[in-house]
Amino acid sequence: MARRLIGIDIDARHIRAVLIEENQGKTNLIDARREPRSEGEDLAESLRRMLGETRLGDRLAAALPAGCAYFRRLHFPFADEKKIAAALPMEFSLQLPAAGEGLAFAMEKPIAEELGFTLTTAAVARSTVAAMLEPFDRREIPLNILALTPHSHARGLSELIPNGLLAILGEAETVLALVDGGEVVDHRLLPQSAPIDHARLAEELGHAGNALRAAHGLEHPAWLLIGDGAVAELAQALRELGEAAEVPRIELGGQPLAVEFLPALALAWRAGLNDRERAFNLRTGEFALKSEWGRLKKRLTAMAALLGCSLLLLGASAYLNYAQKARVAENLRQEMQQLYRATFPGTQAIVDAPLQMRAQLEELRKIARLLGTGEGASALTALDEVSRRTPADITVDIRDFNYTAEAVRLEGVTGSFDAINRLSATLGESPLFAEVRIDDARMSLDGKQVDFRLTLPLRKEP
Repeated sequence: MARRLIGIDIDARHIRAVLIEENQGKTNLIDARREPRSEGEDLAESLRRMLGETRLGDRLAAALPAGCAYFRRLHFPFADEKKIAAALPMEFSLQLPAAGEGLAFAMEKPIAEELGFTLTTAAVARSTVAAMLEPFDRREIPLNILALTPHSHARGLSELIPNGLLAILGEAETVLALVDGGEVVDHRLLPQSAPIDHARLAEELGHAGNALRAAHGLEHPAWLLIGDGAVAELAQALRELGEAAEVPRIELGGQPLAVEFLPALALAWRAGLNDRERAFNLRTGEFALKSEWGRLKKRLTAMAALLGCSLLLLGASAYLNYAQKARVAENLRQEMQQLYRATFPGTQAIVDAPLQMRAQLEELRKIARLLGTGEGASALTALDEVSRRTPADITVDIRDFNYTAEAVRLEGVTGSFDAINRLSATLGESPLFAEVRIDDARMSLDGKQVDFRLTLPLRKEP
């Protein structure tokens, strides 16, 4: 199924957005847009004008500048992300004078080492995060990911530069990141000057690159220059210093993309990463993206009001004589078609507007139930119930989770038959399920695991 990924690069003087579509392993460029930022202009209106109406299922990502975050490599004796998240404020308070309740925290996936786990963490002022998200939330633009420069860009461009130096040359800041295995090991912020002296900037980048490689014992020679300031003159000046620098030429679906849009493209690809990869994302906790139920609710309300008006108008027309009713009916039909097309602009043919409105209303209700909204059971509540009631001391690998209106069916593996019995017992205590049936339980061929299949009929509402 095709999905749209949108990367938004908010720079000092411009906003750039790249829209791509991924379908069956192929990536096509939909559009690359740039809009200048004017002093005093509302950023929210600029974003809405640039992005237009988003679709259900779109994935959007933006990034905060590197200069607004504190980055630290921390070591923990455990890998439990909930415990690490709880310990982060204390760890940062020992290292930063500004640490306190005014900071929001983010982290990447812990990496196992000999004596524990190491991970990259970041802290950003809550006011900075709130200011960045406010235009998106005010105009109901569903920003899924608020990442951090340069880590988000390295993740998005990991296929272009898995190892090497990534230079992000923006209007607001210049960042040089050392990338190893697609991950940022360390980075440097470089001062900016106007007008730009490419020879001097190349020397500064070269010194910073050598310092980063020496500090971490890496000899990655490759360079990748992206952003508005990534020009051929700078790449040439770096090559004259002995660096293997290049300005990449990117084509998506046969369409070239200018280098100034590569930071936005990196964010679009970052938006397509699975959440389980645990890259930086400040869209959590108090800043988490609100459910798309809000937008659906507005459309449901508008449709219900439209349907109510239609019924009232139809009832009123019954009191008129035949000629009046015919004239009113014709006017009403045209008005309903106009209103229907305004509400559902993609409709090609309208045969019966009220009937089609009811069908659309029911379709939106089905989507709302899949999102886990409203009362009663849903796939999300059932999955949450199974997760909460699984004993913490047993390992269960759910390979198939099938939800219907009548029952939930689970297939998976665990370590023993006793684990299956314990899981069945705890699930049987749930008010959501009427009973627990063990349809199948047998030892795997290697004798190390037990395959099982459970059926959990849903409890009927009285």
